[in-house]
Amino acid sequence: MIGTYPCPSTSLALVMMTISLPKVNKILYGLLLFWSLFSLPEILMFSVYEDSILLISGIYGFIMLIKNWRNMKVVSV
Repeated sequence: MIGTYPCPSTSLALVMMTISLPKVNKILYGLLLFWSLFSLPEILMFSVYEDSILLISGIYGFIMLIKNWRNMKVVSV
C-alpha cells in the first residue's frame, strides 16, 4: 500500500526523482536524501531491517546526485 507507510513511500519517491535527474526540485530531493541516509540508526537500534531498502535507495540517490551535480539546475516548485 503505497502512501500508508512513510519508508516505502520515501523510497519510491526518491528513486522516481533520481530517475529524472538533473531536473528535480533540489530542496525536496535533499529532504528525501536526508531522511533516507539517516535511517541507519533506526535499522541498527530498533532492528527494523526492512528499512534497509530506504538506506540503499538513499545511497543510490546520493551517488547519482554526485554524478549529476554539474548538470543540475535550480527548478522551482
